[in-house]
Parts: sequence; structure tokens; C-alpha cells
Amino acid sequence: SELGTGQFIFIDPYFLSVDVKGSLYLALASPEKLEIVTSIKNLIETDSAKFWTKPVIAQGNLYLRYANRLYCYKLTN
Repeated sequence: SELGTGQFIFIDPYFLSVDVKGSLYLALASPEKLEIVTSIKNLIETDSAKFWTKPVIAQGNLYLRYANRLYCYKLTN
């Protein structure tokens, strides 16, 4: 699987994951397999430090923090 080391949250029935390189993945997991539904490579541009902050979803927005920056992405119309 291309899903790397990082943090994730469960959003029934999906997992939303941000890896240590700042890439975002939406995956569907079953006992048989992990299926990546979609991904965005390098969504957060990182420097030599790794990205370890857990993603947060609130009121239709995705929040990601890296170093002293906070990113907000609207998930709903």
C-alpha cells in the first residue's frame, strides 16, 4: 500500500490519514484490504521535520497544523 507512516482519524466508514511527508489519504478499510479512495500528495509542504499532527474535522472543515502554520480546507459545499 502507498499509505505511509502518519496520523489518522476514523470518519465512518473511511479513514483520513496524513503521512509524515504531508500527503493526505482517504481510505476504506475492510478485513481483506485497505483501498485508497483518493489522495493528495504533499498537501502540506514540510521542511526537514516530519508532519505528526493528527487531522481534525469540525463543522465541515479539515484542519491541519504544521510548525507555526494552521491550514483549513473546506470539505462541504
